Amino acid sequence: MFPVHFDPFLKKLRACFRKASFKSHFVIVAVIHYISLPIFFMFFNPLEVLSATISPELPSTDLLILQNGDSLRGSFVKAGKTTISFKSQDIGVLTVGWTKVKYLHVSEHFAVLLKGVRIRQGHVPQRIPEGSFDFSNGKISVRSSSGVIQIPLENVVGLVDEKTFDSMILKSPHLWQNWSGSIGAGASLVESTQSLETFNAAISFLRTVPAVSWLEPDNRTVLGFTSTYGNISQPGVPSVQTSIYHGDAEQDEYFSRDFYALAQAIYDHNSTTGLNLQQLYGAGFGYTAIRNSIQELNLSLAASYTDQKFQAQTAQNLIGMTFSVIYSYKFPYNILFNENSYVTPQFNNSRAWLAYLSGGLTIPVIDSFSLSLQAIDNYWNSPAPGFVDNSFQMNLNLTWTLSPS
Repeated sequence: MFPVHFDPFLKKLRACFRKASFKSHFVIVAVIHYISLPIFFMFFNPLEVLSATISPELPSTDLLILQNGDSLRGSFVKAGKTTISFKSQDIGVLTVGWTKVKYLHVSEHFAVLLKGVRIRQGHVPQRIPEGSFDFSNGKISVRSSSGVIQIPLENVVGLVDEKTFDSMILKSPHLWQNWSGSIGAGASLVESTQSLETFNAAISFLRTVPAVSWLEPDNRTVLGFTSTYGNISQPGVPSVQTSIYHGDAEQDEYFSRDFYALAQAIYDHNSTTGLNLQQLYGAGFGYTAIRNSIQELNLSLAASYTDQKFQAQTAQNLIGMTFSVIYSYKFPYNILFNENSYVTPQFNNSRAWLAYLSGGLTIPVIDSFSLSLQAIDNYWNSPAPGFVDNSFQMNLNLTWTLSPS
């Protein structure tokens, strides 16, 4: 059975095992069991099997009855103005419209968000009913501490569980919380008579406080950066390099639901137009014209100071106004469109006005990764001598998306 040269070794091993005492046998068996048990528990957990066998199924306390007569037991999750979410052990999370609900009984405590009642973070509201509730005949009956309160459904904006409601109102987020954003990069390489390498990157971050739409907005931080670098080389010919960098930062402080004060800073370098460095600083006011779950539109106007330096020209100190438009729209399947643009006329040099436009689509691929297609156009009405007045880019990047924490 074994090769010949193994026989002497096996004979000695058997002989040693026969001479060993019972205690030695026990130690050997114990060592084998000690080594094999972790491997066994990696694939088999008897506690899970035992708990699944003898643990009784917890009763479902909430009841949902639909207009067609179907009934579900489970847990009520949340509700908006037109839909509710209900979790059942049989079918998972079900989202249906209020119009399809005949009766709903919820035993956990929820806060009822009312139309026309604005809630600010850090201020305990007095007019928000909280408690368990029932729904039938177009009305929500809340069993609050002061008694049963009847609320017509048309006056309800949403329902939030009491724990989340209290946490969002009473706790202020840390500086590293509530951030969302994306980091993307792309590259291309050509090797022939000419060698061509291009690299581009895009970074954007957004922090909104508070992070939920049912609270009045407090402040918002916007950070962005894009870069494009290219190099064309050919034997016996000087290399041609392209470098374009754009960075911006903005801080918004809301003094009402839709109006806010802002401070902004924008930095640009663009070798294709001869721009060494441009620094723009501004302060002004903004207005959120549209804000819902699908789209958001922000308009702003700010007084600005621009420090501008082109090649072979002296630096210019410009005073002007910056009008900005920021728009986002969410398509089905979480496809997101973003647009950011501004134009800055200058008061002390009317020929030196400038403009910027960026628009792009972000298409989810898998998990947190997406494909991002972005078009960017920079325009300077008075570029360096010998350079064109605008530069256009079209970039396709692989993007990683950061969700709010």
